[in-house]
Amino acid sequence: MKVTEMQQSLKGKRVGVLTGTSREAFAKSRWAPAGVTVRSFDFNSQLVASLLTGELDATLQDSIEITQAFLNQHQGQNFDFSGPALKDPMLGSGVAMAVRKSDTALRDDLNAALERLKRNGQYQAITRRYLPPADDPNHGESATCIAA
Repeated sequence: MKVTEMQQSLKGKRVGVLTGTSREAFAKSRWAPAGVTVRSFDFNSQLVASLLTGELDATLQDSIEITQAFLNQHQGQNFDFSGPALKDPMLGSGVAMAVRKSDTALRDDLNAALERLKRNGQYQAITRRYLPPADDPNHGESATCIAA
């Protein structure tokens, strides 16, 4: 779904995002001007509670995060993704770790550890157990979750 189509479908709706995320910045800059009410939350538990009480119509979150924290739980059974994952440079792509730019030693150590895990097969075993398959259309992307 293109961003403009999503903007139109969400016009007049209340969408929750997590404070300080790329999804918050995206929703506030792209959707709020189009008439979408964007509410920011410090904690995922607060956002989920607002979804459950009907204070929100939708949430824009990382697909893996919202699947594990909500959709795969009993309380999330009446909710699902709305359309395919959003693709936008502002949202980035895939799963990532962040370190301070000045902390090059930590970055290098993390990269080396990931390479070792990939070479010995543990990386694939871990991702297969905890993450959706790579061919899942919402794998590691930002997706909108709404009430069914």
